[in-house]
Amino acid sequence: MLRRSLAVVLASALTLAGCSSSPPAPPISPTHLEAYVLFLNDQRWAEVGYEEVSRPAYEPASTLTDSDWIDDAFQCFTSKGFEVEQNYYDFTYLSGLGQRPVDFAVARYSCLTRHPRLGALTPYLDEEQLVSLYEYYERQVRPCLRLAGERVGALAPPEEFVADSRFDPWAEVVATGGARAALMDRCPPVPRWLSLK
Repeated sequence: MLRRSLAVVLASALTLAGCSSSPPAPPISPTHLEAYVLFLNDQRWAEVGYEEVSRPAYEPASTLTDSDWIDDAFQCFTSKGFEVEQNYYDFTYLSGLGQRPVDFAVARYSCLTRHPRLGALTPYLDEEQLVSLYEYYERQVRPCLRLAGERVGALAPPEEFVADSRFDPWAEVVATGGARAALMDRCPPVPRWLSLK
């Protein structure tokens, strides 16, 4: 049943793309995407546990792949003077140059929410949106990376991807520094419709 429904979704998308002259609507509206992000941020703020502190202001930001999100969070903690240890998609306090636990709690909220994490958003996508993400990886990101001479991991069949969408087309990319930044501009790992900026 899932295989058949995926085939119908893909066939419908191709038919509409061929018949319509206007740009297609994004698979998810910015309003709905932002609602998911704010919901996840609310969950993070509930973990702070200090009622006397003010919540940092929210600013829309680009969505990052899970691996890039981890790197960004590490850099954020370092910039705030905290030494941390990664624990799955969270970070454990090691030292903070005399800063208080409340300071780390607020820093943790800020660093973990300053960019949405792709893997935290995909569980909220419906089947059609996950198929759109699959198509983006298969038709745009993977061919782009191959043309650039990078290794690209295998992508599961659509029905398996929808059941478990944890896939990073950039997982095997070896480019670093400026070369990686340039490649990310050419082959963005996150589709525009899944990012608020």
